[in-house]
Amino acid sequence: MPSSGIARAHDARAMLFVLCLFQFFHWFKPSEPFVASFAEQQFNISQDQVFDVFGFDVAFQILAGLIIGSLFFVVGYKVALVYCSIMSALTIVDTLIFDQIFAFYLSQFFWASSFTAIYIVLATLLHFLPRRQFQTATSWNSFSTLMASFVSSITGFFMLFTFDATSTKQMNGTNSDEYRVKLKNVFYVSLTSEMIALSILVIAICCKLFVRNERNRNEISMTSSPKKMVNLRIPKKMCTEICNLGVWMWILMLSIVRGVHTEVVTLWQLLASEIDKDPNAEKYNGLIRAGAYAFAGVLVLLPAQNMFEGFIQRHLRLFCLLVLTFASGLLIIMSQTQAILSLGITYITFHGLVEVFMAVGTTQLAKSATSSNEDSYFQKFITLMTIKYFMGLLVEVLVQILFWPKWGAYQNIFGLKLKFRLRLLVLGFVFATSVVVKLVYIGIGSPKKCKKCPMKCKRKDKHTRSAALLPPVEWDRG
Repeated sequence: MPSSGIARAHDARAMLFVLCLFQFFHWFKPSEPFVASFAEQQFNISQDQVFDVFGFDVAFQILAGLIIGSLFFVVGYKVALVYCSIMSALTIVDTLIFDQIFAFYLSQFFWASSFTAIYIVLATLLHFLPRRQFQTATSWNSFSTLMASFVSSITGFFMLFTFDATSTKQMNGTNSDEYRVKLKNVFYVSLTSEMIALSILVIAICCKLFVRNERNRNEISMTSSPKKMVNLRIPKKMCTEICNLGVWMWILMLSIVRGVHTEVVTLWQLLASEIDKDPNAEKYNGLIRAGAYAFAGVLVLLPAQNMFEGFIQRHLRLFCLLVLTFASGLLIIMSQTQAILSLGITYITFHGLVEVFMAVGTTQLAKSATSSNEDSYFQKFITLMTIKYFMGLLVEVLVQILFWPKWGAYQNIFGLKLKFRLRLLVLGFVFATSVVVKLVYIGIGSPKKCKKCPMKCKRKDKHTRSAALLPPVEWDRG
């Protein structure tokens, strides 16, 4: 019925809008760049102690990933989403109310738990949308998070713009009190944003938006034409569908890119303070961050356009090789730059390329999880995203163990005592390994097209292959 199809499309668009709106307010945190400065005063600790706490970030993320994954599989996606939102609010409440060092550690665990929304929201979103809309959903999801970071960077910058950063080093007098009040106001803005995000989720659940989309998906699966499944052999076990060379190629590349990018986000600011030692220059790092988010936000929307999406699909290999090679070269250039302007330009460009590659790569990973058996798709995709999440953390751990002199408060006996520039240079070569992974896959794992069927079969004598790369049943939206 046409009316039923229109209702389904309307519910799907509403789901995309609601989750993207949730992502915006969830990641709108103007207080994020000033956590270290505020923690020094709130918990009465030194800057070194603050970074010691930050050093446990990866360990907290691993623990948070295990918890959110268990909630997702056992209880469901709605509870997992609400949990992420509550943890984000608790991060700010804990920082504002308590003044013990243990509370600071606890707030970082809360933050790590809220960070898991980066893949939980996307997994939920792609659960309700047809395969042909995966790239649109992924691009708009990335756009909402990037725009939230852009607006929050600008907001935090102008809320503290008139303050002279030299007085932050003194921590006394009227200026210090004024700075503390301004910082608290920034944190209250972040808390308000998190409460709005939580309210959006609660309203969506109360209005049964998730229930309607779940019902639509079940109806579509039941009414799918069986003729499209005649020649398709679906493996009984989900693991056989996941164990595919193409799937693991994307997981490995995305893990390397995400792990290196996370380290670069921290290192470029340390390099900026080394290039320009003027304390007043630190506050302008927020403008560079804002520029990086704005540029990336524009780039991630391009793959969602039909013209660009078709071009990327036709030239996917070339696109990946060019983006990854250029990004690794930018890291090497960044490690040698001597001016704040050139550092800002290289970082902004690098950040944009990484975000657009992550959007395209995640879409390809989601498509590889689809098959004619839509009932198992959700479990397959969240499993793949969880593997990618933990492998990205593993890359961070390996990089820190090998090239960082300290890990939290502990001396790293394995790490090389490299300066900031050398660390960026090393990360450039680590990033280049993703190019090698792609080249190896093209050389040994790229399937050839079968002349007897439209699928790209590796074995021409059989017209079936792993369901991880089977063309899915297109959902009829009316």
